[in-house]
Amino acid sequence: MEHSVPRSKGGTDHLNNLFAACVTCNRDKSNMTTRTARGWNGKKCAPLNPVKRKQAKFDNGFAGAIAGGFAGGMIAGPIGLIFGAVTGACVGSSNNPDRN
Repeated sequence: MEHSVPRSKGGTDHLNNLFAACVTCNRDKSNMTTRTARGWNGKKCAPLNPVKRKQAKFDNGFAGAIAGGFAGGMIAGPIGLIFGAVTGACVGSSNNPDRN
């Protein structure tokens, strides 16, 4: 059993502070927080669950379509608006919502 915030740093034995970890990972983490351990791998926060990941991809695609359509419309008129919106939606939805 691993503590996200170690007891030595004020963590509790509540279920929202406990998770399963292999012995090696538990020892490597020592008395550091889970956020610190994630930083070793270039992450700032926990990965999104599948429902939130799907919603984030949709939101990114929608925002990309709006931005691309606006930019394309400003540069190339009505045809640019359509092309920019489609391109923006594709690029926006391909962004990885778990990257931070």
